[in-house]
Amino acid sequence: MAADADADDVKEKLTDEAEVEGEILARLSDLIHNMFERCAQYQGQFVPPLLKCLSDEYPEVRQAAAYGFGVMGMVGGVEYLNTVTNALEPLAAMVNRPDARATEESSGATDNGIAAVAKILKYSGANVNLSQAAPTSTPEDVCSYGQVIRVCVP
Repeated sequence: MAADADADDVKEKLTDEAEVEGEILARLSDLIHNMFERCAQYQGQFVPPLLKCLSDEYPEVRQAAAYGFGVMGMVGGVEYLNTVTNALEPLAAMVNRPDARATEESSGATDNGIAAVAKILKYSGANVNLSQAAPTSTPEDVCSYGQVIRVCVP
């Protein structure tokens, strides 16, 4: 019984940490959205951890990271072009995770990943070399990107 209670405590603390990390990432996204030009010079500090968060075990963290890349794609312009182009493949990996639709939280993260790709392609698509950015390892990847590209790139 005590072991079950301890395990529940650990799970609760880990979930709380994931929620806090997600909140921090959401605030970072707000900063990028509102001060994208000033934040551009700090990409070297915040982009690597943000990329890593796309593969986090907790969907709340993945969702917040994907949202950040969507914001960069939407408002970042030329200053963020390399960043958002480099994020396309990790975003595709996030969307294609085996557990992408396993829970409501995972589905929300997956939807944010799809939205981030759509924003990147809609607002930066003319400047993105899709042959370098789009993963083509499976027919499903090609199909998913093809659908998003048809909708987002004029």
